[in-house]
Amino acid sequence: MTIVQQPRKLKDDAAFVRLKTAHHVHAITLHVNASRLNRPGSPVFDPWENIVPLLAMILLSLTFMFAANEIAGVALLILSVIAYLVIIRPWILQRVQNRTREVAMISLRNWTILWKTGAISFSLNHKNASCRSPSDDWQSFVTEHLAIETPDAALFKKTTHVEKDSASGTATQSIEF
Repeated sequence: MTIVQQPRKLKDDAAFVRLKTAHHVHAITLHVNASRLNRPGSPVFDPWENIVPLLAMILLSLTFMFAANEIAGVALLILSVIAYLVIIRPWILQRVQNRTREVAMISLRNWTILWKTGAISFSLNHKNASCRSPSDDWQSFVTEHLAIETPDAALFKKTTHVEKDSASGTATQSIEF
Protein backbone atom coordinates (compact mmCIF):
# COMPACT_ATOMS: atom_id res chain seq x y z
CA MET A 1 0.00 0.00 0.00
CA THR A 2 1.45 3.32 -1.06
CA ILE A 3 0.61 6.50 0.78
CA VAL A 4 0.60 9.55 -1.44
CA GLN A 5 0.87 12.86 0.35
CA GLN A 6 -0.50 16.04 -1.11
CA PRO A 7 2.15 18.60 -1.94
CA ARG A 8 2.46 21.27 0.76
CA LYS A 9 1.10 23.96 -1.60
CA LEU A 10 -2.19 22.10 -2.15
CA LYS A 11 -2.58 21.52 1.58
CA ASP A 12 -1.95 25.21 2.26
CA ASP A 13 -4.43 26.27 -0.42
CA ALA A 14 -7.12 23.96 0.93
CA ALA A 15 -6.51 25.11 4.49
CA PHE A 16 -6.64 28.76 3.45
CA VAL A 17 -9.94 28.21 1.60
CA ARG A 18 -11.37 26.64 4.77
CA LEU A 19 -10.05 29.52 6.87
CA LYS A 20 -11.44 32.11 4.48
CA THR A 21 -14.82 30.36 4.40
CA ALA A 22 -14.93 30.18 8.18
CA HIS A 23 -14.11 33.89 8.40
CA HIS A 24 -16.78 34.70 5.82
CA VAL A 25 -19.50 32.86 7.76
CA HIS A 26 -18.29 34.31 11.09
CA ALA A 27 -17.23 30.93 12.46
CA ILE A 28 -13.88 32.38 13.50
CA THR A 29 -12.74 35.72 14.86
CA LEU A 30 -9.51 37.16 13.52
CA HIS A 31 -7.50 39.01 16.18
CA VAL A 32 -4.93 41.62 15.20
CA ASN A 33 -2.18 43.20 17.30
CA ALA A 34 -2.28 46.54 15.49
CA SER A 35 0.51 48.09 17.57
CA ARG A 36 2.86 45.41 16.29
CA LEU A 37 1.86 46.07 12.68
CA ASN A 38 1.79 49.87 12.83
CA ARG A 39 5.51 50.33 12.22
CA PRO A 40 7.91 50.56 9.29
CA GLY A 41 8.55 47.20 7.66
CA SER A 42 5.03 45.94 8.27
CA PRO A 43 3.08 45.01 5.12
CA VAL A 44 0.07 47.06 6.29
CA PHE A 45 1.92 50.10 7.64
CA ASP A 46 0.91 53.46 6.14
CA PRO A 47 3.37 56.20 7.17
CA TRP A 48 1.06 59.04 6.10
CA GLU A 49 -1.64 57.80 8.42
CA ASN A 50 0.76 58.41 11.31
CA ILE A 51 2.62 61.51 10.10
CA VAL A 52 -0.22 63.75 8.89
CA PRO A 53 -2.14 64.03 12.21
CA LEU A 54 1.05 64.75 14.17
CA LEU A 55 2.30 67.26 11.63
CA ALA A 56 -1.07 69.03 11.55
CA MET A 57 -1.18 69.31 15.34
CA ILE A 58 2.37 70.72 15.55
CA LEU A 59 1.80 73.21 12.73
CA LEU A 60 -1.48 74.36 14.26
CA SER A 61 0.20 74.85 17.65
CA LEU A 62 3.11 76.78 16.10
CA THR A 63 0.69 78.96 14.14
CA PHE A 64 -1.19 79.69 17.35
CA MET A 65 2.07 80.53 19.12
CA PHE A 66 3.03 83.12 16.55
CA ALA A 67 -0.46 84.44 15.75
CA ALA A 68 -1.93 84.66 19.27
CA ASN A 69 0.60 84.15 22.02
CA GLU A 70 3.06 81.56 23.24
CA ILE A 71 0.95 80.37 26.16
CA ALA A 72 -2.05 79.68 23.91
CA GLY A 73 0.22 77.77 21.51
CA VAL A 74 1.69 75.64 24.28
CA ALA A 75 -1.80 75.00 25.70
CA LEU A 76 -2.98 73.92 22.25
CA LEU A 77 0.04 71.64 21.90
CA ILE A 78 -0.77 69.98 25.25
CA LEU A 79 -4.41 69.53 24.21
CA SER A 80 -3.21 68.12 20.88
CA VAL A 81 -1.08 65.50 22.64
CA ILE A 82 -4.06 64.45 24.76
CA ALA A 83 -6.31 64.35 21.68
CA TYR A 84 -3.71 62.24 19.88
CA LEU A 85 -3.47 59.72 22.70
CA VAL A 86 -7.22 59.50 23.36
CA ILE A 87 -8.75 59.89 19.89
CA ILE A 88 -6.31 59.77 16.99
CA ARG A 89 -4.02 56.89 18.05
CA PRO A 90 -6.95 54.48 18.72
CA TRP A 91 -8.47 55.52 15.38
CA ILE A 92 -5.19 54.76 13.57
CA LEU A 93 -4.92 51.36 15.27
CA GLN A 94 -8.52 50.54 14.30
CA ARG A 95 -7.70 51.39 10.68
CA VAL A 96 -4.63 49.12 10.83
CA GLN A 97 -6.78 46.29 12.25
CA ASN A 98 -9.40 46.66 9.53
CA ARG A 99 -6.77 46.87 6.78
CA THR A 100 -5.00 43.79 8.16
CA ARG A 101 -8.21 41.75 8.22
CA GLU A 102 -8.96 42.72 4.62
CA VAL A 103 -5.43 42.11 3.33
CA ALA A 104 -5.04 38.79 5.18
CA MET A 105 -8.09 37.26 3.51
CA ILE A 106 -7.14 38.27 -0.04
CA SER A 107 -4.58 35.54 -0.67
CA LEU A 108 -2.59 32.74 0.90
CA ARG A 109 0.58 34.75 0.26
CA ASN A 110 -0.75 37.73 2.24
CA TRP A 111 -1.95 35.44 5.03
CA THR A 112 1.46 33.75 5.27
CA ILE A 113 3.34 37.05 5.39
CA LEU A 114 1.06 38.42 8.12
CA TRP A 115 1.15 35.14 10.04
CA LYS A 116 4.96 35.28 10.17
CA THR A 117 4.82 38.73 11.81
CA GLY A 118 3.28 37.19 14.91
CA ALA A 119 0.62 39.90 15.01
CA ILE A 120 -2.47 37.90 14.06
CA SER A 121 -4.35 35.01 15.59
CA PHE A 122 -7.80 33.57 15.32
CA SER A 123 -10.26 31.78 17.56
CA LEU A 124 -13.28 29.63 16.97
CA ASN A 125 -16.57 31.27 17.83
CA HIS A 126 -18.25 28.00 18.76
CA LYS A 127 -15.46 26.46 20.88
CA ASN A 128 -12.84 27.65 23.29
CA ALA A 129 -9.94 27.11 20.88
CA SER A 130 -7.51 29.54 19.33
CA CYS A 131 -4.44 29.59 17.14
CA ARG A 132 -1.67 32.19 17.65
CA SER A 133 0.97 33.23 15.20
CA PRO A 134 3.72 32.39 14.54
CA SER A 135 4.13 29.59 17.11
CA ASP A 136 1.00 27.56 16.25
CA ASP A 137 0.50 25.62 13.04
CA TRP A 138 -2.55 27.26 11.51
CA GLN A 139 -2.87 24.67 8.72
CA SER A 140 -3.16 21.78 11.20
CA PHE A 141 -5.55 23.79 13.38
CA VAL A 142 -7.81 24.57 10.41
CA THR A 143 -7.71 20.97 9.20
CA GLU A 144 -8.60 19.67 12.66
CA HIS A 145 -11.28 22.19 13.67
CA LEU A 146 -12.78 23.42 10.40
CA ALA A 147 -13.35 20.17 8.53
CA ILE A 148 -15.42 20.20 5.37
CA GLU A 149 -16.51 16.74 4.27
CA THR A 150 -17.63 17.56 0.73
CA PRO A 151 -17.47 20.75 -1.30
CA ASP A 152 -21.22 21.25 -0.85
CA ALA A 153 -21.28 20.33 2.84
CA ALA A 154 -21.87 22.84 5.56
CA LEU A 155 -18.80 24.18 7.30
CA PHE A 156 -19.59 22.42 10.54
CA LYS A 157 -21.58 19.41 11.55
CA LYS A 158 -24.73 20.62 13.20
CA THR A 159 -26.34 18.62 15.98
CA THR A 160 -29.59 19.58 17.59
CA HIS A 161 -30.39 18.47 21.14
CA VAL A 162 -33.81 18.83 22.69
CA GLU A 163 -33.97 18.53 26.45
CA LYS A 164 -37.21 18.51 28.39
CA ASP A 165 -37.26 19.94 31.89
CA SER A 166 -39.39 17.57 33.98
CA ALA A 167 -40.20 20.18 36.64
CA SER A 168 -41.54 22.91 34.38
CA GLY A 169 -42.42 20.80 31.34
CA THR A 170 -40.61 23.13 28.96
CA ALA A 171 -38.36 21.93 26.18
CA THR A 172 -34.98 23.50 25.58
CA GLN A 173 -33.32 23.22 22.22
CA SER A 174 -29.58 23.69 21.84
CA ILE A 175 -27.51 23.54 18.72
CA GLU A 176 -23.92 22.35 18.74
CA PHE A 177 -21.47 22.78 15.94
